[in-house]
Amino acid sequence: MDTLFKTSSEQSQRGAIVGVGVDIESVDRFRKLPYTRNVLFYKKVFSPKEIRYCRSKKESAMYFAVRFAAKEAAIKAVGRKVKNLCEFAVGRDTGGKPTLGMEGLPHLAFHVSLAHTREYAIAVVIAYSK
Repeated sequence: MDTLFKTSSEQSQRGAIVGVGVDIESVDRFRKLPYTRNVLFYKKVFSPKEIRYCRSKKESAMYFAVRFAAKEAAIKAVGRKVKNLCEFAVGRDTGGKPTLGMEGLPHLAFHVSLAHTREYAIAVVIAYSK
């Protein structure tokens, strides 16, 4: 039972939570914006690595939508405007767990959870100080 609850000293080792953000997106929104006809939009929002990854998938709209949701959730978690969504990069670690990084805020780290169906994509982001 004690492992379920962290002491304040254990929590402070990881850093204070700065904010939490959540976002849900319609996958259909991205189906209606095919990459080949909207390249400029995708290049403004996603990194080249994200674009390659999403386009390699059969249902790329789901993967674009969930990454977009993560970026929007991250904005809410950090509590400030960003110049463009490419400042955030969504990836995966070696174990397949989603990761999120942001340029310009080296003092922050993120926990991210992603989920999608054919209809919706959702992301939850917790920003914390390093």
